[in-house]
Amino acid sequence: VCMTGVIKKLSQTMHPFQLVFFRNILTVIGMGIWIKYTNPRLFKTARVSTHFTRSVTGLAGMLMWFFCISMIPLPEATALSFTVPLFTTFSAVIFLRERIRWYHIVALLVGFSGVLIIVRPGFDDFEPTYLLVLLTTFTWSVSNILV
Repeated sequence: VCMTGVIKKLSQTMHPFQLVFFRNILTVIGMGIWIKYTNPRLFKTARVSTHFTRSVTGLAGMLMWFFCISMIPLPEATALSFTVPLFTTFSAVIFLRERIRWYHIVALLVGFSGVLIIVRPGFDDFEPTYLLVLLTTFTWSVSNILV
């Protein structure tokens, strides 16, 4: 919550790409310090391509998210960001062949109807950036599936 508020404020004077750069530099410094004091073999993997794909989807989601929160009101962006579980469940069914029960489907439909209430498609005050928030949450869900 704090990071999103700070990003919203800083986006008035900085480009979202700059904000993503500085956020990731701080993370790299913190991770570097942490890795230095742990066993580096813990970070060895045989799935480099999966980690790369997860990093790309995470970075794309972060770039789009920082752009979105600079363009639309924070409450709407935050409310739409709660669609990540909807897309993650949907993605898990498609990509991981997860089984869902009827009550999961009902919950997904109720959640999706909430998204429609926020987005208000077809009304005069529709904001196209809302669709970018939904694309952002979809990339986060793909990242979740890859994890």
